[in-house]
Amino acid sequence: MIDIEIDLTMPDLSAALRGGFPQLAKEVARVTAEAADQWRAYAQGAPLPGGGSVNVRSGGYLNSINARMVSDFHGRVESISPYAKAIEEGTGPRDLKTMLQTSDKTRVSAKGKKYLIIPFRWGTPGAVSFQPVNVMPKPLHALAKRLDPSHVKGMTVRIGGTGKTVPQRLYHWGGRLKISDAQERALLAKGVSATQIKRAQGMVNFRKPGGVGGGAHSSYLTFRVMSEDSPGWMLKARKGLYPAKQTADQYRRIAEQRFSAAAEQDCRAALGR
Repeated sequence: MIDIEIDLTMPDLSAALRGGFPQLAKEVARVTAEAADQWRAYAQGAPLPGGGSVNVRSGGYLNSINARMVSDFHGRVESISPYAKAIEEGTGPRDLKTMLQTSDKTRVSAKGKKYLIIPFRWGTPGAVSFQPVNVMPKPLHALAKRLDPSHVKGMTVRIGGTGKTVPQRLYHWGGRLKISDAQERALLAKGVSATQIKRAQGMVNFRKPGGVGGGAHSSYLTFRVMSEDSPGWMLKARKGLYPAKQTADQYRRIAEQRFSAAAEQDCRAALGR
C-alpha cells in the first residue's frame, strides 16, 4: 500500500484540540481531499512536477486512490492497488516466464513443456487507454471488423500446469485475420506500420450480443504463446515516478500555510476578536 498522511494529531494534545479548532479541522479535511484529487490527476496522466507521467491502461490504479479522515486532525490518502508500489518506486528487470511456474492457467505441451496463451486486446481507432502500437488505424480496423465473429459458447474445466482444476472457456471460432502480401502493401501505403501489421496477423473479433439496456460490441484480440523455450519475454527495469511522494511534497507546503491561517482564525474566534 502507498499512502500520504496529513497529520496534526499529538498523543497529549488531540483530546484538548478536539472541538476547539473547527476551522483547522475543516482545513485538514479540505487539504486531504485536494491531495487525493491531485494524486488522481497524476494517475490519469497529468504531467508530474519531476517530469514524465503515469501511463497505465486500466482505471484500477486511479480508482484505488481514496481519502479518509482518521481523526479531526489526521487525514490519509492511500492506494491499495497492487501496482501502486511499482508505479511509485519502480521495478527491476523481470523475466515474465517465471509465471509459468505459478499461474493456474499454465498448460503443458505433449513434450512436457509449460506454456501460456496470452491474449492482447486491441483498441479501435481513437482509443486512448491502449499502448499506441495496439490501437488499430482505420485501414486495419476496416479489415478486422469484416471478420466472422467469435464468441464464448460455454464453460468446462481442465487440469492446469500446477495440477489444479481450473475453469476453461469453450469457444466458437469465427474468422482470423490473414493479411496477404497485397493487403500488406496497401496498408503500408496508407500509413499502417509494419509492426502493427505483423502483430495483427491472426486477430479475431469477439462479438458480444446486445442485451437489455446495452448494445452489441466487438473486442479485437490477438494471441501469443509464451513457453519455457520462448526467447524474450523480459521486462526492462522501470524507474519510479513517485506520484504520491510528489503530491505529498506539494501539499506539505500548502498545508503549512493554510493550517496556520485556520488556527489563527480559530484563536481569534475563541478570544472574541
